Amino acid sequence: MKNNVTDILNPDGLISKGEKVGQADNSSNIRRRDGVLFRGEKMGYVDPDGKIRRPDMFIFRGEEVGQVMGNKAHDKDGIIFSGEEWGYVDTEGNIRQKDGLIFKGRIIGRMRGKDKSAALGFFVLKFKEMEDRFDQLEQSVRSADNKTHYLGKLQQMLTYVPQAKALGDFDGLINRIKNLERELVKQVDNNRHRKEDIVKKSETLSHSTSWKVAADELKKLQAQWSQIRSAGKDYDESLWRRFRSAQDDFYRHRSEHFEKERRQREENQRRKEQLCSKVESLSNSRDIKAAIERVKELQAEWKGIGPVPKDQAEPLWNRFRVASDNVFKHAREEWEQKNAEWEKKNREREDNLRRKERLCSKAESLAHSSDTRTAIDEIKRVQAEWKSIGQVPRNHADDLWERFREACDQVFETARHERERKNEEWRLKMQDALDRKREQADRLRESIAHDESNIDRWHDTIYNLHDGGRADEIRDSLESKISDVEGNVRSKRDRLSDIEDVIRDIDRKLNE
Repeated sequence: MKNNVTDILNPDGLISKGEKVGQADNSSNIRRRDGVLFRGEKMGYVDPDGKIRRPDMFIFRGEEVGQVMGNKAHDKDGIIFSGEEWGYVDTEGNIRQKDGLIFKGRIIGRMRGKDKSAALGFFVLKFKEMEDRFDQLEQSVRSADNKTHYLGKLQQMLTYVPQAKALGDFDGLINRIKNLERELVKQVDNNRHRKEDIVKKSETLSHSTSWKVAADELKKLQAQWSQIRSAGKDYDESLWRRFRSAQDDFYRHRSEHFEKERRQREENQRRKEQLCSKVESLSNSRDIKAAIERVKELQAEWKGIGPVPKDQAEPLWNRFRVASDNVFKHAREEWEQKNAEWEKKNREREDNLRRKERLCSKAESLAHSSDTRTAIDEIKRVQAEWKSIGQVPRNHADDLWERFREACDQVFETARHERERKNEEWRLKMQDALDRKREQADRLRESIAHDESNIDRWHDTIYNLHDGGRADEIRDSLESKISDVEGNVRSKRDRLSDIEDVIRDIDRKLNE
């Protein structure tokens, strides 16, 4: 031991002496233990009045963090009351936390030298560093959008702090950590309840047959979901699976509904083909009046039959119309010019009707396209063409417009749903990658700290070797180990730097 230097050590273990963790000079300046090349960082000092202070800054004295009275460490004095006792140095040089009602305080270190004040000050400053780390963590929580991300770190701190080798207001610090933990747990629980509510609503909607209304509601729920932060890793995964399953169920039911409609259209096609054959059989009838009456009956029956497959609608209608026209041909030749003009306008409206029906068919086919980008471009072109077409028969106008509008809405709705689904899946994957990288970084930091602790311990051993015996052999062996481990540390730091670059890149992308 150097003259006038007090070494501060961890408690002795069962089979080994406690390692050196700090030191103080004859002026009660407190430092961490020296490294391989550099002196240990200055943590603070004990002034002549027994005040434990952090390092001075420019013209200002260091912040007072406690005080030493005799062989005991205390909190700063308050306005009315003296500072609470935190710990003391016993007769054997052990640094203990304050005694309980029955048992002596836990040994957190020991001193080798004479400066009890500095030894106590070291562990008070260690506690202050813990408070600083919590203050930084609390500030990060307060400023973060996703506060629940820090819950795990808080819980780790709750495990670490009570066992820490330090002197200070443990009850106060632990209560602050627990209060913040309860706040975040409450937020996580609230997020879980909100997500559970969304899942329940989506599961109810999954059975709805109001296709447009239900799809709009599912879209709103999707937007709400994206605004809610984590409900805990296990809950996030399970609730997301339920939410996704409910949406899939709804769109599957909707597809099944459209498939049922398709089969019905095929049946309607068969019935209309029979009507075409019946009208065609009347074209050579000699009883014109009876034929006309029969055609009118078949026309009424035609109107009562629902739509047919889109590619058959126009051919079937043309066939039925031509057959009907042939029956009415002779009667039309006695009609006046006015009737001829009316027929011309009617044909134009019918032609417009067929053109718009084709556009409806086109829009409806686009609603089921897997290429949503192409579908959006095509539906815009179809909408422009729709506007350029004139009037259709009045009795078809409203239904035809409703059919076209609904088909267009389905195209945009499908595109939006697919875009939102891919975005959510991307965010989940990126967040999972970020968590894994952060865990890798934490493990590397722990490994580096462990290696550096070994290097310091080996240097202490070399320092304390006495000449003679196997001293040279031991020194060579330890110096070789130090060289190897220092190389490993540099390699690990390079890997840590790379991982931290990846973490920053992922975090930036998530926050864009």
